[in-house]
Amino acid sequence: MNNIPTPETKSFYVTAFDVEEWAEKCIRLEKERDEALSQIAQAECRAERFCQERDEAREKAERYRLEANAIMMQRDEARDAIVGLENKWKCAVDMAARAELERDDALNKLNDLKNILR
Repeated sequence: MNNIPTPETKSFYVTAFDVEEWAEKCIRLEKERDEALSQIAQAECRAERFCQERDEAREKAERYRLEANAIMMQRDEARDAIVGLENKWKCAVDMAARAELERDDALNKLNDLKNILR
């Protein structure tokens, strides 16, 4: 025998209690649906905000990277200038030492000439 409700069977008839229960379930399910849709909308807003924050952070990181590159270039130029000045200083010290030796040599020769002429 088939279990499909028919007007001849008692289970076919819906009572007022059943209708009220179904109505409450429908109302509860609509509320849950509305709440879920609201949560989805909020999540989409948060995702959009996070994407904006990510993009801003990327732009800021790029600016910092460019700034750091410029600073490193200035550092390298300063280092090269310092090396150049150090080389000039060493050269000047060498020249001063040679001049001192030449002066001492000239004074010795002058003293020798004085001694010869006496």
